[in-house]
Amino acid sequence: LPYYFDEPFADNSEIATMLVAKLAKSRVDVALSGDAGDEFFCGYNIYPNVAQAQKLNALGAVTDFAGRLPLPQGKHLIDLLPFRVRVVAANRDPETKLQICSPSYLRKKRTEGSRPLPTWHRI
Repeated sequence: LPYYFDEPFADNSEIATMLVAKLAKSRVDVALSGDAGDEFFCGYNIYPNVAQAQKLNALGAVTDFAGRLPLPQGKHLIDLLPFRVRVVAANRDPETKLQICSPSYLRKKRTEGSRPLPTWHRI
């Protein structure tokens, strides 16, 4: 591996990736592994979003009610959340999912430049 990476590399998953690439080489011109996809596409700033969601526990039933309110066109507040936040929410219990739909949280995300994705992009 040091030959290919030009330095020592501590991720042993690359051994399997290199073997698959070697097998695929006979029939495939280009193959994408997805390695470093987290860093390239989403980054690791999901952790602050989880911390923010946990802080919203104090709002309790208010966020539960607000999260269930339907919006125009049959959407709910969770549909307006940025993709990264919905990914984090997908791994949370229903109460926490609704809590991160609070209007103050959505306003904060909007001012940071996040845009909601269409409903069909939801996880």
